[in-house]
This record gives sequence, C-alpha cells and structure tokens, in this order.
Amino acid sequence: MTIFTNYNARKLIPETVYTKCEQFAINSYTTSTDYYYFNRGQSNSSKIKEDILIGKIAEMLVFQQLKKDFPAISKPDFQIYQANQKTFGPDLSFSTFDIQVKACRSNSFEPSWLFQCKDVDYTVKTNKPLYEAFCTIDLEKRLAIIKAIVSHEYLLKNECFKNPHCTRFIGEKYAVYYSDLISNIDEIPIS
Repeated sequence: MTIFTNYNARKLIPETVYTKCEQFAINSYTTSTDYYYFNRGQSNSSKIKEDILIGKIAEMLVFQQLKKDFPAISKPDFQIYQANQKTFGPDLSFSTFDIQVKACRSNSFEPSWLFQCKDVDYTVKTNKPLYEAFCTIDLEKRLAIIKAIVSHEYLLKNECFKNPHCTRFIGEKYAVYYSDLISNIDEIPIS
C-alpha cells in the first residue's frame, strides 16, 4: 500500500454528512463529558460537541477518500457507547492496515494535532501497520482537507511528536505540527 504524505484532498462537507455527524456529536456528548474533562481539560459543552463533530466529519472524509482504492475499508462507527464501553482503537480498518484519524480546526495558525502520550508508543495488537490521517476542518466554510496520511512509524522515525505549545498539556500530550509532518516529504511514499 502506498499513501502519500502531502495528500491535500479537499472536499466540501455535504449537508447529509454534516447533519449525521452533528447528530452523532449531540447524542454522544453525555457519554463523552468525563473523557473530555479528564483527558482534555475541557468542560465547555459547545466545545466538546464541536470537537466530536469535527472528528467524525474527518473520519467520513478519510473513509470516502480511501474507499476508492480500498473498497472493503470499514465505515466510521456511529454507535453511541456508554463511557465504560468506549474503545480508543483505530477509526478505520482494512485487512492489511488500520487508520487513526486526527482532526483540528482550520485557522490562521499552523495546523497541529494532539496525541495522548500513551498513544505515541502505540503497540500493535495485530500484525497490521497503523497509519495516521491528519485533517483540518472549517465548519464555517464546510470544508474538510486531508493534509496527510502517514504511517505511525514515519512519525516516530522523523521525531514528529513534540511538546505542545500549550504548556498545560506538557507531560500528558504530544503535538504533531504540520511543518514537522511534511519536513521529510522526499521519503514519501511510504509503503
């Protein structure tokens, strides 16, 4: 499998996708508040729902893009789980690889995506490689962009995991910044 780092697939978010993801965010909010408070320091209900919304939109975008080449890739999961039933495994799966989807808001700053420190040392429970899809979402313009899809191994090898600029997250999270993500573009494609 070959996935290119500097992907930049742009897609307007269809109203049906937006509505489905928005309803998911509303429905899953009550089972996600503890996670967001304890793992993200977030208690603002609007912000939590928006985080869930942009994450699910990104999953849909990556799914729609990859199903062209990998028709058997798993669909995004829209089931609402109770807090004790949630799993934080890959968002999408194919017979030979898994995909974790990361999303951030589009803004004037350099895009960056946060990882729990424990997720950086990802240990695969199967023999499948893990890929990370990095997306930016502009809710106002209803625009989603896949900025890059790279192997988790690529991120480790190229030391892409950095301390976040927001000091309250240091020690709990690592950030991947877009400039670090594409700094070794000559080494892509990764197979």
